[in-house]
Amino acid sequence: MAEHDFRQVTGFLIDPELNTRRLLRSILSRIGLNAVQEFSGTTEAIGALAVTAPDFMLVDADFNDGEGLRFIHALRHNQFATNPFIGVVAMTWQPTPNLLVRFTGSGADDLMMKPFSTRMVHERVQNLVEGRKPFVVTSDYIGPDRRKTPRPEGQHTPLFSVPNTMRLKALGCFDRAAVADEIAVCLMAVNAQKVARQGFQVAFLVEFALPGVTVDPPGRLAVDHLLRVPGIVEDLMRRMPQGTEERQAAARHARAIQAALDRFKDRPDRPLGDAVAGLRRSAMALAAQTGGRGDLGAVEQEVANAVATYRSRLDQMTQARAGTTPQPAPDFQIDVDEVPEGARAAS
Repeated sequence: MAEHDFRQVTGFLIDPELNTRRLLRSILSRIGLNAVQEFSGTTEAIGALAVTAPDFMLVDADFNDGEGLRFIHALRHNQFATNPFIGVVAMTWQPTPNLLVRFTGSGADDLMMKPFSTRMVHERVQNLVEGRKPFVVTSDYIGPDRRKTPRPEGQHTPLFSVPNTMRLKALGCFDRAAVADEIAVCLMAVNAQKVARQGFQVAFLVEFALPGVTVDPPGRLAVDHLLRVPGIVEDLMRRMPQGTEERQAAARHARAIQAALDRFKDRPDRPLGDAVAGLRRSAMALAAQTGGRGDLGAVEQEVANAVATYRSRLDQMTQARAGTTPQPAPDFQIDVDEVPEGARAAS
């Protein structure tokens, strides 16, 4: 293994407990990581990210209401950092099933249990330098590939080798200009994949929700899924390059979708009505256009298959909760790049 020199490496330590921060700083110092800034909350850290880009972060996952994991998720989605590919380790006192599911979807690289030892911290640091996994991108996830087994034959999920400034500095290979270019190129690739996945997700959510929002009164599950669409469309358009024909075409479909849903948002207790056909048509067209697909029928079939799989999963979950079928053990290495995001939200 190459020798590591951490003198140029910088880090953020985000934890509400002063004693925890002191202990971690002491351990990191013994490893050779001395350029570490401490923050008692994520708001302070977000402010600091506006002026500096650390190479790694240790973030408490036990903040009230999942604040720390939401912070990591937002970081990965490039909401407040010049480098959303920073190495991140989440920390927790109690790895409950719910926390592990939220950790899996946050985009963090690793999880560390408290109380921690020097060995545990050193192992996580080494993993950030030598063992980072390539990233995957879905409609609501950007982060390390969680898969432990090979992907099924015929499945083409792009993997992204993201910039690792911590490793480059530790090996003495860091070039600021070259890294900035690499980050920009990677962000463009991630955005393109994100747009394609979001376009498909919009069509998926609309197709799933329509049967439930055309009855009186609309079904709650269908309403919840349909009302996720405006936020996805907004982020999709934010990510598309300005001044392109692709953006103009997507914008037309997005406006039609937003117009239909604006009327529905005002009265979600009433059926969607005569906007159904136009909403579905625009959603499918958006999925085809953002995915670079010319065969609209093939896109519609893929969306229908995804919805059928999702409904089957919901039925299995309902039966398991009712005790009519065996409850499987939770799989905390869920394939976040393959499961419709609505399924994770519903679970």
